[in-house]
Amino acid sequence: NFRWLGGLLTNFGTVKQSIARMKTFEEVAGEDGSYEGVIKKEALMMERKRVKLERSLGGV
Repeated sequence: NFRWLGGLLTNFGTVKQSIARMKTFEEVAGEDGSYEGVIKKEALMMERKRVKLERSLGGV
C-alpha cells in the first residue's frame, strides 16, 4: 500500500505533467521494454523513473 501524493487534487497541473512524462517513458520503452536506441545507463535511469511514477501515479 502506498499513500496518495500530496497535492494530487490541488496541484493537478504538475501531476498531469508527471503522467505525460510517464507515458513518454512507456513509448520509448516500446512493447517489449527494450529501450532500443538508448544507451544502457540512460535506459536504466528511465526504467527506474518509470517504475517510480507508475507506483505513485498508476491509478490516476
